[in-house]
Formats: sequence, C-alpha cells, structure tokens
Amino acid sequence: MRLQNLDLNLLFALQAVLDERHVTRAGQRLGLSQPAMSDALRRLRRHFDDELIVREGNRYELTPFGLVLRSRVADAVSAVENAFAARWTSETPRAYTLLSTGNGVLNVVRPLMDDLREQSVDLQLRMVDLPGLAARPDWLAAADGVLAAKEFGDSFPSIDLYTDQWVVISAVGHDTAITMEDLATRPLAVMGDSQGGHSPALNRLHRLGVDPRIEIIGEDFLTLPHLVTDSDRIALMPRRLAAKYAFLVDLHACPFDAPELVETFWWHPSRTADPGHLWLRDQITATARRLAQEQFDLESPKGPAA
Repeated sequence: MRLQNLDLNLLFALQAVLDERHVTRAGQRLGLSQPAMSDALRRLRRHFDDELIVREGNRYELTPFGLVLRSRVADAVSAVENAFAARWTSETPRAYTLLSTGNGVLNVVRPLMDDLREQSVDLQLRMVDLPGLAARPDWLAAADGVLAAKEFGDSFPSIDLYTDQWVVISAVGHDTAITMEDLATRPLAVMGDSQGGHSPALNRLHRLGVDPRIEIIGEDFLTLPHLVTDSDRIALMPRRLAAKYAFLVDLHACPFDAPELVETFWWHPSRTADPGHLWLRDQITATARRLAQEQFDLESPKGPAA
C-alpha cells in the first residue's frame, strides 16, 4: 500500500496501542474517545492483517507481530516528530549548486565564501560551468542560481550585484593604447558559447560595423589572458576580472562606448519562497554590497577612451 493512501494519524494511534496495551488508556493518551480509538485499532488490524493486541485473562498482550512493530513504530514516530520540528537556520548545513562563468566565480563566489568562513557558516557550493549565454528554464530549475551578465535573461527573478566596465587586454609591454583599427585588424580572442552567443561588448562592436578578426573562441573569460600573453592577440574582458591577471597582460581603455556590465544573480521562481534560498540571496547581496563599497586598487587602463 502506498504511503499517500494512509492516514498518518494512525501511526500515533499504533504507538499508543502498542505502548499502553489497552484501548481506553491509548485513547486517553491521544485525547480520543473510546469509540474513536476502537475504530483506529480496527483500521490498524485491517491494514496489518494482525490483531496487534489480544486479551489474555484480565489483561491485553501484544501479538508476536505487535512486539516486532513496537520498536519500529517508536523509531518512525521519532523521525516524523524530528522532521516536523525542524526549522531552517543559517546554521543548518546545506549544499548549493550554482551555474557561473569564471567572472562570477572569482568576483562573487570567492569573496562570498571568505565572508561566510568568517561567520563560521557550514556551507558547500558546487560550481558548474554556465552552458550558454542565454537563459533556459531547465538550467535554472536544475540549480540554485546563475551568476551571469544581466543580458542572460529578463524573464526570471534576479538581483543586480555590481557594475563593471570593459577593457581590452594585450600582452605586457606590447601596446601603449588600443584603437578601433586594432580591434578590426588584430587577432582577437573572445568568450562565446556553442550557440554562437558572445559577450555584450563584442555584440556592441558588431553593431558599430566592426567585423573583428576572431581567431580563438573560448567558453570562459578565464582563458583569455592565457591566450593573449606573449602574443599579438587582444581580447575584451570585464575590468575587475582582467585586473586579477595584471601579471600576465596589460589593461587598456576600451576605444568605443562598450555597454556597462551588470553582474546578476538569477534563480528559478520555484525557489523564491525557500527560506534557505532567501538566506543565500541575502548573503550574496551582502557580499556584493561590501565589494561595491571597497576601494579597489586596480591598475588604471592605459590610453584614453575614444
């Protein structure tokens, strides 16, 4: 018989009968009348196909099957009571799965975990590479959230975390500034997905009529500095992320009006009311707010923007 077809109140009636070995006392323990308790015992006997308790002289005794059930029922009642007594708190251990680009991992997840460690919060994050640059409901349904640019999608709940600017990176010492001609003629390393999606900055460049010479397409920003260093390639990157690779590349002002990058946290609507997810969103927002208020000691991009 399926559990959903059972009245779980019978579990507590069963425990009372097996403990008290008396219908009247079992009813008194549960606050039930004798007829109601007798009806519960009748239903239990029918379900188990066993008498459970039988009269022997002036008292009732458990049947052999009733004796076996007694310890099992006690464990089951304890498990049910613990489950319904539980309340989610920030101390409740929990694991989350997030989809993200490398930009989100380094600029949001790393400082978030540092903040939570200082608070002694027991939390585990599983990071999964973002499969593409446009939102799909199945991705959001399978994870606790997505860290991506605001252009990722506008039909899901989200929180804007911080804004950033685009820069052009090149090998250390190779350039003093980057021009529009460089973007049109130099080999370019870009971040894109398997569906042909590209970063907002590259999309803006296309709309300006520039057909760049794309030489390498990587699926994450983290690969771009390694593709640019010790070469004549250039690449467009978010400034905060590029600054972390200043030991590999030089940062240059973008020579066109690239759109502002807004890093955003997205989630599936089914998680909006989840207390644990609400807590996670609060922590991510607090970390983003802290980072926005800090004075970032970033190397200034070289060369004036056009």
